[in-house]
Amino acid sequence: MDNDTLLISEVIDKVILPYTEEEINNIINENEDYKNSNEVIEKFFTKPLSEYKFQAWARYNETMNLAKTSEQCSYVEALALSLEMMKKRYLHPSIIAACRNLDELYVYLDCLEKDELEEFKIFNIKYELHPVAIKNKGEFIIKENIFERFVNMIKSIFRKKEL
Repeated sequence: MDNDTLLISEVIDKVILPYTEEEINNIINENEDYKNSNEVIEKFFTKPLSEYKFQAWARYNETMNLAKTSEQCSYVEALALSLEMMKKRYLHPSIIAACRNLDELYVYLDCLEKDELEEFKIFNIKYELHPVAIKNKGEFIIKENIFERFVNMIKSIFRKKEL
């Protein structure tokens, strides 16, 4: 049966891409190595989450793959688009992998930019994340990053010179 949900799961450490029954049957008919739909789903529509560990690089790879295979873009066009997608840090690379063409990706990016992800109806996106345990409720300590520490150190030096 059809699966219209992209599942990004830390729990099972996998990404399961959306697929249709027709796609599964086409793969089984074209290739005698696969005897049932579960084998096809595992081979073609399931990826390890570790494949997306370095997200910028994964966005590049997935965009290059989408542009070259489904859209038959030239290498230069695919490269330009891939480099652009590399910079989109709020775009999970598996969403690019789930898109069947660039139009679907552009629709998602438009919804993301407008902060209207509920308007994206092409496929569902479901995240399964491990729960986060918070010790000492109510005690949130915000640590300064190295840049903030440097700026504060410079400010304190100039304050001492003014005195």
